[in-house]
Amino acid sequence: MLYDHNANGLWVGTRAGLDYLSMADESFTHYPSDQTSQTGLSHNMVTSLHLQNNDTLWVGTFGGLNRLDKKTQKISYITEHDGLLNDNIFAIKDDSKGHLWLSSNQGLTRYNPTNQAMQHFLPRDGVQHNSFILGAAFQAADGELFFGGINGFNQFSPSKLLLSTSAPTPVLTELLIYNQASSTKNYLTDQKQPAKLINHTKKLSFPTSQGVIGFKYSAVNNASSANQYQYAYKLSGLDKQFIYTDASQRQVN
Repeated sequence: MLYDHNANGLWVGTRAGLDYLSMADESFTHYPSDQTSQTGLSHNMVTSLHLQNNDTLWVGTFGGLNRLDKKTQKISYITEHDGLLNDNIFAIKDDSKGHLWLSSNQGLTRYNPTNQAMQHFLPRDGVQHNSFILGAAFQAADGELFFGGINGFNQFSPSKLLLSTSAPTPVLTELLIYNQASSTKNYLTDQKQPAKLINHTKKLSFPTSQGVIGFKYSAVNNASSANQYQYAYKLSGLDKQFIYTDASQRQVN
């Protein structure tokens, strides 16, 4: 439940969607789950609410993070398909730079609404546990954030964290034929060219009978630990949307 001082209304999250009570005329507006509509939530189970400014309400659900534009009444959302590690959003807070901090069943996520960039924090990064507790979050007057989980709580000041701001550069590292490492030499369009590393090869040609073709990939030019990288790929003509993976799965076939 959240009181909207600017609009003099009450936002209420329920198991059947989001409700808004106008204190002026005691009227209700209901926002149910409807992924086919621009005014529908991604999931009916509302778990957290955060009013970022007079125009934007963030709604955490069991189906991802929703953004409600109060002026247009339009709702957009992000889910695991867009890079979240988990769709269960247990708490939402923001920092002085406008980043959202989301606790979930898969660690803590910093989300930039401007460019949709995400950075995830798991136990290896100092998070108390993968799982946080529904509603267990607090923001102090000085901006310090607290998130409670099943193994204690995390306390930090976002402005004091030394986080990388530049995206790593994705690179192909290996050509795979039937899941075995292979040289690019046999697949160059010009056989007179010397074989090069796969990341420096612009074009390869494969016979239709070749079978299973794959690539391994990595990322460079970034100070963050490689374990924090998250990758997304889409095979042209095959995949309709990006497929997200983490550092433990850096291969596509």
